[in-house]
Amino acid sequence: MMILDETLRSGLRRGWIALLLALIPATAQADAVSDAEAQLRAPDAESVRAGIAALGATGDARAVPVLVARIEDGLPAAELMSAVGALVRIGGPRAHAALYTLCRHRNASVRAAALRGLVRTRAPRARAVVVGMLDDDNAAVRAAAVAALDELGPQGALDELLLLARRG
Repeated sequence: MMILDETLRSGLRRGWIALLLALIPATAQADAVSDAEAQLRAPDAESVRAGIAALGATGDARAVPVLVARIEDGLPAAELMSAVGALVRIGGPRAHAALYTLCRHRNASVRAAALRGLVRTRAPRARAVVVGMLDDDNAAVRAAAVAALDELGPQGALDELLLLARRG
């Protein structure tokens, strides 16, 4: 009976150790997100860029709302482009939602980068967004949309491509 009791305790101990070890990466990621969030509130651009890079490096979906909040507060163009890159590195539904929104940004470079990010991460509605952006006011965004279609394949976009060809 004593051997069985020791075996059970040993098994339980191993189970607890495994559980604790499994929690360490999640805790470390949560800490990394918190630390990066603090950097995003810093007054200097270098700290903000470092915070954006750190959030992207986590690959953690919990970083997306932090990035989105900072984007909504306003970022200079260079930091905004870095934030798009971080969203692409994180990927997933939350990042896709943010990238869909950025495809309507006033800055054409941001729209094009967000579009490329949607295609790169294989976002579910990427094709529909690409097709819609074939008619963007900015030539660079239209070119990015054509390149994205080339990557995705032209299925479902033939009518739009024919209209573009007729317009010249």
